[in-house]
Amino acid sequence: MANKNFAVKNGLDVAGDATLTGDLTVLGADIKGPTGTTGLTLDQFGNVNVAGDLTISGNELYSGTGRIAYLVGTELELTGSLRIDGNTIKASDNATNITMTSNTLTTFAGDIKVTGNDIQNNQGLSNITLGSSLTQPSITVGTVRLNGVSGYVQTTTGALNLLGASTVTITDGIRLHSPTVIGSATYTPPTTPPLTVYSITSGSELVRGSTSASTNIPLYLVKDKTATARAVNDGVAIYSTFRNTTSDVTGAAWSTVCTDATAGSEDYDFTVRLMQNGAAIAEKFRVASTGDATIQGDVRVNGNDIQCSSGASTITMTSANTATTIRGNTIYLQDSASAAICGSFVSYSRQYGDFANLNTIVPAAANTAYAFALPTTNNANGISITSTSRITCSNPGNYNLQFSVQWENTDNGSDHNLYIWLRYNGVDVANTGGRITCVKNSSGIAAWNYIAAAAAANDYFELMYSVDDTAIQMPYIAASSPVPAIPSVILTMVPVGV
Repeated sequence: MANKNFAVKNGLDVAGDATLTGDLTVLGADIKGPTGTTGLTLDQFGNVNVAGDLTISGNELYSGTGRIAYLVGTELELTGSLRIDGNTIKASDNATNITMTSNTLTTFAGDIKVTGNDIQNNQGLSNITLGSSLTQPSITVGTVRLNGVSGYVQTTTGALNLLGASTVTITDGIRLHSPTVIGSATYTPPTTPPLTVYSITSGSELVRGSTSASTNIPLYLVKDKTATARAVNDGVAIYSTFRNTTSDVTGAAWSTVCTDATAGSEDYDFTVRLMQNGAAIAEKFRVASTGDATIQGDVRVNGNDIQCSSGASTITMTSANTATTIRGNTIYLQDSASAAICGSFVSYSRQYGDFANLNTIVPAAANTAYAFALPTTNNANGISITSTSRITCSNPGNYNLQFSVQWENTDNGSDHNLYIWLRYNGVDVANTGGRITCVKNSSGIAAWNYIAAAAAANDYFELMYSVDDTAIQMPYIAASSPVPAIPSVILTMVPVGV
């Protein structure tokens, strides 16, 4: 039948091979096998239904545009993508093993077994490697290995081991945030600390100790297992680093610093360094090995009390900053050399006044109360003279008021009396009067002191006097070598307590 065109209307039986150079049109739509069983069915749309098995001896399947699959033994290799319109892939028992959603999630119903041990990214690089050993199973992600039997985490070079739940062994560095590496010889933190940081490559460990009974928090101890002897200024630090808009910034550091490396008598201080106004961290707090604390700044005591070792309050401050109480049987003020200080070396707002009258005082009438005028101020601070005679205190408190009055009796025939007393805020103070009997044709001085209590700021005192005869006067005596001038009245006032 080669090179012949023919049509068969009632069926065709071919005992041997048949070669067609043109098209084969099957009007009955079925192609049957030797037993008469339909093997292929063709519909009007060009679809082909295969009733039995399909054997491809050439091992390749093609579409109209090229090869789509290649058969190698029992394996099928797809040239392009595999599209599952039903979104599920089922096992031989018709159970769904893999379910896919529209480009968002793939769900595996059972376990995933990776016989090659590697899971790769889209560039063909192994991101996750599974250990094949049954006695030492592990997972390696990047440069970090998780060991499931020994219970440790380490880098692929064994740099970090977390042994069980109670011990941590550091054999190299711990990378907390690039480029910071703690414990390695290439330590380069964002802000270089002002103390030596030594390598601990020979080993350190973080040991879980007992639990604090009061807080129920496990206690941990950092052990340095390096054999190299330590030197002064060596130490260990914990840094608090954060990321700003452009770089890593160290905001704080807690450090232990060696101050004496002598074997058997080592000393270590504890320091806290903080960042202020964006500057490099600087030491703000230090506790020396002796227990002494140094603070670069102010100390605020919210409880208002500072206590001694027995728990007794030694210094008490008021919340309004109006008073500070210091308690003790003996209170010492000492300088930096532990020598006692006093006088002008003690700085505080001193209150004092030194006043005088440089005129002769002649009473206008007998048995009349007058206030001594004190128009001259020699030296004063916080105490002043107002309204000519009022000794005014700018602060409340107890004051020592001392005075001296020159007197003279000009009567040649009789003695007379001079009376002096204290007046407070315009009212005579009880039991403050004094009497001086001035002998005829004689002179003298009257002097004593009062403890004067001012209850409020700007309270005032006056030194009052009266005579029983105007023959009594208070003279001013001009200077006459070698004696300086003698004021008629001298008055001084200083505080003696609150």
